[in-house]
Amino acid sequence: MTAVPRFYTASLDQSVEKRREREQRAEAELLAEIFGHPVELLHEESGRPYIPGYDGFISISHSRNTLLIALSPEPLGVDIEQVQDRVLRVREKFLSPDEITALGDDVRAVTRAWCAFEAVFKLTGDLHAKPADFCLTTILDTSDEVAVLATLPR
Repeated sequence: MTAVPRFYTASLDQSVEKRREREQRAEAELLAEIFGHPVELLHEESGRPYIPGYDGFISISHSRNTLLIALSPEPLGVDIEQVQDRVLRVREKFLSPDEITALGDDVRAVTRAWCAFEAVFKLTGDLHAKPADFCLTTILDTSDEVAVLATLPR
């Protein structure tokens, strides 16, 4: 039986502090809430986050307004993004010409594709992972944000 990841979100304070400081503070607060006490969040050389003593997997993503943390006993990757036109300016970096033609100027679809690309990279560490290497699930799709979960095939 495959384990179901648990997802946690928090709104990011839009105060004047630097974005990365705001994200780190929100991560620490949400992780303390999840685990019932403060935990140390470290990163492997690859950038993948982990918590010493926690035997599961963690994936973290931030949009402008939201922090998303996913926990699972199995490897996973998540990404959350705001739906914005600017994704159309960089789509050549993560979509093939055929994919660009198929998605056109559909900002939501291109944003979902970007989230999928990022989530798969967080899962596999491979910029060229093949579809047989992962499964994708859209876990959030609102007017403002999209989030995608990547897991290993079942």
